[in-house]
Order: sequence, then C-alpha cells, then structure tokens
Amino acid sequence: MPSRIWFANTILNKSDSRYDLFEERAMRFGHGVFTTLLYDGGHLHDSSLHYARLCAHAVKFGLSCPFDEEEFSNALSALTYDMREGMALRVSVTGGYGGRGLDKAKEQVSQWYVTASPLNNVRQSSLTLGVSDICRNETSPLAFIKSLNYGDMILAKEAGRKQGWDDVLLLNTRGLLTCASVANVFVKIRGRGWMTPRLRDGVMDGITRAKVLSQHSFIKEHPIDADMLRNAEAMALSNSLKGIQAVKLFWLDGSCFDLDEGAAQEIAIDSQSAGE
Repeated sequence: MPSRIWFANTILNKSDSRYDLFEERAMRFGHGVFTTLLYDGGHLHDSSLHYARLCAHAVKFGLSCPFDEEEFSNALSALTYDMREGMALRVSVTGGYGGRGLDKAKEQVSQWYVTASPLNNVRQSSLTLGVSDICRNETSPLAFIKSLNYGDMILAKEAGRKQGWDDVLLLNTRGLLTCASVANVFVKIRGRGWMTPRLRDGVMDGITRAKVLSQHSFIKEHPIDADMLRNAEAMALSNSLKGIQAVKLFWLDGSCFDLDEGAAQEIAIDSQSAGE
C-alpha cells in the first residue's frame, strides 16, 4: 500500500501537492540551518558574511548548500526588489525529502528557501533579563550552529516572559554564560572591563559579535560565571535585526541588578546591522 498522510481531516496521497511538506526533514526532524539578514528598505546588510556562515553551518550539520553566492544574492534581490520598508530576511537550508527515520536517503538533495517579514519595531531598548533554569549544552555540535532546533530557546524565553523578563540568559552545563535566546551577550565586569563568552563555551559565531570584537580590541573573550555576573556594571545583546541593545535590569538567583545602559555605547559599532 502506498504511503499517505492524514492532515486537517483529509487523507493526502503522494499526488497531492501538500504531501511533500510532511516528508521534508526540516519538518520531521528539524534538520536544517538558517540565517537572518536585515533589509533596511534600500539594501541588504552583510550578505556575503551571512552566506559564508550559512554554508559553513550547513556542512557542520551534514548538509550541502544547493546554491552559490551569486544565486544567494539574486534570490534576496528578487524578493526585495519592490520593498521600501525594513524587512527581516530568513534564508533556510534543509535536509530535503526522503528517507524514513533518521537515515538520509542516498540521493538526498538539500532544499532552500527565503522568507521576508516586516521588522515590527524589533529594536527594543532598556531590556530586563534573567538567567534561565535551562542550560545550553556546550557538548552538542548544535550549540555552535544556527540550526532549526530552537526548542530550548522557545521554552526558556517563554518561562522568562512569565517572570516579566524581555529575554533570558543561558548558562552552559558548567555554569558559564553563553548567550541570550537569540543573541550574543557582552558584559562589563566591575574592575575588569568588557567581556564576551568564548565560542567553545557553547556560543554561536555571531556576525555582529565578530564585528564588535574586531572594532574594540579591549573586549576580552573570557569565561563568565555567576559570581562575575554579580559584579556586572553593564550588559548588551547583539543580533542581526536588533543591533546592539543595552540591558537595564538583570535578575540572578532572586536578586535584581541595576545596570548602566549608557555604557553600551562603549561597544557600539559602525554598522548596527550584522547578525547573531
């Protein structure tokens, strides 16, 4: 008997155009990677950097990039040619179709697609953060790539919202700071200056993070534990759509710390457009 799928009170056979959606490895297993670019209504920011990282992350997840940089740029240009407002562009590379279970089909070909969404005032300031009870697993290869597997981040941020926080910080299994739900983090420690967690602690190689480090040599890549966070003077997040965001309040172990928002200007970059 041929395969078939039940969906929305309907039986789908392979001849139905919707059938392939449910056979896609991205939907079945979260097998894919993505990157998010800023389009400001006139041009794309850091397209080449996003392309290079997307392909590198795809390879780390056992995928191939089914396009070259010219095709990548052409797709983005085609999608935005008549847009005059800021948009978030998300480019995804997925595991494609076929293969029952976790094993990939022998002739499997990666798929890719691009979506565009309005920005909707994402540049919020005066953030309130708290440390999540969920740990980031620095032993997993997925901690270092922008994969479609965001389950931990969804649960952590949802729990943080119930606490009245705008976002959460995640520590790794050794109690070291890694990142926020969708951003890299920088912390100014009293008497020690600005720091950001090391990549090997379970941190993704954010594009804005790299720009901040390249433009401000005084920032150290250093392990940051809870004791150091208690001595934080200032904190900022970096993300492709939100740029550099200052943190106003920070919660740790039931205590609230009031931070210096203005200090975030010390790590401002020439362009506020590169991404996590």
